[in-house]
Amino acid sequence: MKLRIGKTLSAGARILKENPVIFIPGAAISTLTLIINHYAIDYYQLQEASTELSELISLQLNYQGFIRVVSFILIAFFSLVAIRLAYNTTRGEYSLSLSAKIAAKRFIPVMVAVILWFLSIFIGVILYFIPWIFFDFRPSPLWFIFLIIFPGIFFAVKLYFWHYIVLIEDEKFFSSMSKSWSIVKGNWWRLSGLMVTLILIYIVSFIISAFLPEFFPENITNFLIMTFYYPLSSATYVSAYKTIKAKPEEDNQY
Repeated sequence: MKLRIGKTLSAGARILKENPVIFIPGAAISTLTLIINHYAIDYYQLQEASTELSELISLQLNYQGFIRVVSFILIAFFSLVAIRLAYNTTRGEYSLSLSAKIAAKRFIPVMVAVILWFLSIFIGVILYFIPWIFFDFRPSPLWFIFLIIFPGIFFAVKLYFWHYIVLIEDEKFFSSMSKSWSIVKGNWWRLSGLMVTLILIYIVSFIISAFLPEFFPENITNFLIMTFYYPLSSATYVSAYKTIKAKPEEDNQY
């Protein structure tokens, strides 16, 4: 079926209204994101420190790095929980624990799919640097655009549902890649528009928050924005996935 941006966003909001439990993993993601920002690593601090302090600072940086790595892993997990919970909601299943169990069970295969997705996006980087490394030839900036930016955007959209299919359909890596490629056919521009729209919603939300009175704590404002955005994004993409994979004669209310 053809994807409609406005209808898909409305369907995503309807999923959240039907099952507000999706905001729980959203709140977890927001909290972990704030933790990552709080434990930002200042490598210049270690370089400029005296020898006596460098060991203590190094231990502190290692601690901060550990916290950030664990937070990133948990963010990935709760993102999968939100996606699976949104999908289950469209099937009349509202259990957070069930979605968490499925996300945990399929965590590693989905993460492998995500990593492969990132590598497919950056295939242009490899093509760009091959002549530079092996033939001592530096391509022009125009080649940078054609080999990196355009292919990266193209593959990012065509294979976006790769990890969704692994999580939702429990398919293997390459069959899910092929399925994502095929179902996006005919909806590439519409899916691209949906991605841009969601990114703009995120950016505009933070721009508006910058004009709020000073008595609104910045961390609280950021937490509320992210807690709403991540579930909305997950639910909207689930709706988009169900729409574009549905047959023309099927009526997909989500």
